[in-house]
Amino acid sequence: MIKSEMANYGKNKPIWITEMGYPTHTSGVNETRRAELLVRVYVSLLAKGMEKIFWYRLIDEQDSNSYPDDKEHHFGILDCTTAQPKSSYYTYKNLATILEGYQLASIYNAGDDCKAILFNNTEGKEILVLWTYGEEIDGNGNIVNGFEKNLNIGINGSIDSVTDIYLNSY
Repeated sequence: MIKSEMANYGKNKPIWITEMGYPTHTSGVNETRRAELLVRVYVSLLAKGMEKIFWYRLIDEQDSNSYPDDKEHHFGILDCTTAQPKSSYYTYKNLATILEGYQLASIYNAGDDCKAILFNNTEGKEILVLWTYGEEIDGNGNIVNGFEKNLNIGINGSIDSVTDIYLNSY
């Protein structure tokens, strides 16, 4: 919407998203859910033409364990007291590594319960990022009743690998 509005005025400026994140405080999302949402949001924003996306807080503010209910202390992808990476750190790193050198190629209409976005690079390689919706979510945004879905998509050519957000190959 913003890109099309700028185009109406003959402008084409880069759009940066700053301070994007999900806190893991007591009433926030759990770490696993945050990692999933991180991929969904980053890929969706890239597909909408956002040039830069910045995660809000590299490291938790102060000792997050001492402030379990304060969301401001729980945005980090590194633990404040140990500087150890959380699972969302690895998801962030994996996503950046996998999509390095790739650009948006296509957004597929994969149905109401699925998002499918194709990226390609100058060597002709392609990466299809997809996920399904429809899981039961609690008030904090965490999945409380997940289920498997069968998804039929047509792919021309062969599939070299299938990798999840944790770099597990299938």
